[in-house]
Amino acid sequence: TPSLHAAPACREVLRPLREGFPEGASLFRRGVRASREGAAQRGGPSRGRQRQAAEMASQGPTDGAYLVEMCEDGLGAAVAQFAGETGALGGEEGAAQLHALYSGGKFGEFARMLAAQLPEIVAYEEEGDTAAVLAVMASSVRVVPAEQQEGLVADLCKQLTADTSAEGNAEARLRGLLKVFAFSTLPAAKLASLVVALGYAQATAQREAVLPVVGSLSALEKAWGASAAEMRPLRLAAADLLWPVGEPAAACGAEALEQLERYLSSFGEGDAALAEAAPAASRAVAGLVACEGVYGSDLLGLPAVRQLSGSTDDSRGGAVELLDIFLTGRYGDYAALIKKRPGLLAALGLEAEAAGRRMRLQSLAALAAAAPDATMSYADIAADLQVEDGEVEEWVVEAIGADVFVASIDQLAAKVMASKVARRTFGGDDWKVLRERLGAWRASIAEVAEHVARYSTAAAKATATRVTAKAETA
Repeated sequence: TPSLHAAPACREVLRPLREGFPEGASLFRRGVRASREGAAQRGGPSRGRQRQAAEMASQGPTDGAYLVEMCEDGLGAAVAQFAGETGALGGEEGAAQLHALYSGGKFGEFARMLAAQLPEIVAYEEEGDTAAVLAVMASSVRVVPAEQQEGLVADLCKQLTADTSAEGNAEARLRGLLKVFAFSTLPAAKLASLVVALGYAQATAQREAVLPVVGSLSALEKAWGASAAEMRPLRLAAADLLWPVGEPAAACGAEALEQLERYLSSFGEGDAALAEAAPAASRAVAGLVACEGVYGSDLLGLPAVRQLSGSTDDSRGGAVELLDIFLTGRYGDYAALIKKRPGLLAALGLEAEAAGRRMRLQSLAALAAAAPDATMSYADIAADLQVEDGEVEEWVVEAIGADVFVASIDQLAAKVMASKVARRTFGGDDWKVLRERLGAWRASIAEVAEHVARYSTAAAKATATRVTAKAETA
């Protein structure tokens, strides 16, 4: 077998380990050091190399260095030798097959053979050995021919997700999935492996391990050059991770709602796959109504949501009616809808008291936005929210605390003066106002620039006149 430093394929396997993972860097450094020392002292693998690795292990974390320290022919050969000397992965016969596949450059078959032994790999007593074998297995996706990469990624992901139990070492399996994602070079392979990783993290209660990735999806989309449609599975997987299907709407946070909206916005009018977005559309409506601190949304204008209109089903047609009222209506409209559709809230997983509170805050925002000078009387507020006069101040204070608006209360005049009112929608009229304001701003800037230019010209002339006069005097 070619040496660690001479084999191009081996270097290709080592390079991503060195570049992508702290443990890979440790493997690489220790593997090279052991290779050099071994070449000078023994000329080949031996039990002494294992003792040397054990001594190094006693000094600190090895990150799987045992596998590399005992073989100077590269990581793949080290795994094969490990199999033969420990009886793992099929013992000596399995070791011979692994070594033959690796040395023959059949990295896809090599990785699949390792993946077939995952129950044994993830059960190793030394966590470093498990991490090293998984890293070697995952790194194979980077060196197989491009046309084989997606197939290999799919096979490895299938094996890694075959067991979701704690006994099956779900934590190590998730790390393996993330390694497959990191080593993949094709955007399609990266996307597919990350979708699987997010789903597995959700299924095995390891959400925290992948949250940083979820926060980077937009950056990844741009880096991969992926279309919004291609990102659909990933957006939906992220939403399900943040807000698992089956949990009540109250569990929906702003991040989950954002992922659902991005997923739904990827469907255009007449999209052949529009129908598949219906369940997510219903969930998004429920999530918006329940999500604290979120008052506005573009959901109402999305084809994926509008397709639910007209259905007699509470979770579909009823959801769109509720969304319309939540974003454009008042509390009285909401109360009438609930009377007409008594099963609506339950169908969407919403709690009646919480939904009513959210709708009253929305209605108060609408009242403030429509009132002359944003000044509301206590009587108008009580009528709009359908509450007693004595409850008005309580609702205003709650709206201020929830960032619905900034307001001052005049108790003597029984009035509330609001400002910075939260917007529920941003439609055509809003764009018109924004364009007018931007036009006025540009005009003001142009006028200022003209004044500055005039001043600069006048100042330059005055300076030139003084210089000339001084020269003539001299």
